[in-house]
Amino acid sequence: MKSRPNILFIHTDQLRHDFLSLNGASFIDTPNIEEISSDSVNYTHAYCASPLCVPTRNEWLTGMTSVANGVMDNKHFHNPVVKTVPQMFYESGYFTAAIGKMHNYPWDLQTGYRLRIVADDKRHHYLKDDYQDYLLKHGYTRKHAEHTEGYTENLGAVCSELPPELQIDVFIGNEAVDFIKKNDREPFYLSVGFAGPHCPYDPSVNLVNKYSPDDMPDPIPDNHLITKAKDIILDSCLMDWCKLDFRKLTNEKAKKIRAHYSALVDQIDSQIGRIINTLKEKDLYDETLIIITSDHADMLGDYGMPYKHLFFETSIHVPLIIHYPGQSNQVRCDDLVQNGDLVPTCMYKAGLDIPDYFDLQCLPEIPGNDDIRKRDYIWGATDLGMMIRTRDHKLSMYETGEVQLVDLKKDPMEQHDFSCDRGYHDIFRNLSSTLISEVSKALKKRNRELLIRPKDKSEFGKRGWERPFPYI
Repeated sequence: MKSRPNILFIHTDQLRHDFLSLNGASFIDTPNIEEISSDSVNYTHAYCASPLCVPTRNEWLTGMTSVANGVMDNKHFHNPVVKTVPQMFYESGYFTAAIGKMHNYPWDLQTGYRLRIVADDKRHHYLKDDYQDYLLKHGYTRKHAEHTEGYTENLGAVCSELPPELQIDVFIGNEAVDFIKKNDREPFYLSVGFAGPHCPYDPSVNLVNKYSPDDMPDPIPDNHLITKAKDIILDSCLMDWCKLDFRKLTNEKAKKIRAHYSALVDQIDSQIGRIINTLKEKDLYDETLIIITSDHADMLGDYGMPYKHLFFETSIHVPLIIHYPGQSNQVRCDDLVQNGDLVPTCMYKAGLDIPDYFDLQCLPEIPGNDDIRKRDYIWGATDLGMMIRTRDHKLSMYETGEVQLVDLKKDPMEQHDFSCDRGYHDIFRNLSSTLISEVSKALKKRNRELLIRPKDKSEFGKRGWERPFPYI
């Protein structure tokens, strides 16, 4: 076996942990991911700590949490002087390629990838990317989903007007398969970003009726907590990018959304199966570190809410499955992990030096390494607030002043707030002080390029001395 494995990083957009058959979802068909898990590690308690697309994806690019890299919403991007993870792989001898959704700004930014095939966000219909070129060649074009029949009344759960073979995730699967078939550059670092099952929930005609709303699990009831923060999200959904009023969400509509979402997950599972089979046909499977995860999850009507951004479990709990090169057994890891921890893990397995400014850490259960420190908690932040989660408790604090302390053992559906309960005083104090400490340390890292540190101290203090910037 080669000492430097190929890296295949498969990431979806908005995939929940509990919407895979591997994780107990009897109502959905995901056999390919389940098959991969037979010789992989299934990290059952993997979380995205900053549940938004761009913050998580910038963690993957920089090896730093959202607070440290400065990207806490979907409107910002990391400092361009930061050397990205794919750039580090490229400089170490890997051929780096990115296919599908990366959510970069600009959309076709290379960020260290030598090959970039762009098929980005489903909501950004105006993108002039490779997928748009592909559609135009076949007589179609991207357009806002509002023009699809039933979009408004079904809150985005529609049937795609595109033929099955022209679906965005099929295009991404085709390109990934083609890359592996033609690959003569090894080792490679290949990032495959599926655009689904992100909204709009628009499966193709061959899948739209495969899943019945009646078979879907009911959404978790609204707990009537964090109402101001919820309103910020609900108001944003009225804007042009979405144009949907989720205050009209009913149990019936939520279950229809879930059925359409399941069909999109099914479609991605098929594409993942094709990609893995191609690796095996090329005799690359045992030489490749394979990752399957998501940038965040999707509440799908839980608590009366769409999408993500809040720190409820169904927004932050994501799948994370890793096949380590040569692994032949199935492992279940129940330790708390952050899905950004896959970054230093890949670097470790590839023999790359892990920068000292990274604040993510290697995953447990790496074959051949029993010395990895396990997490006692995960923490993260977005523009809307911050969160810390241990095995048993979670504290969420929002910019609106709203706070929720959850006892995850007693109240797994997060219906109550124990932050003012006397019996939870010590827990609240410990979690809040730890969270403040982590945020403070991350802010110091975020501002490291602003430090006043002269390279030549003999010049410091002289007239005309200029501070070097950036200082990384």
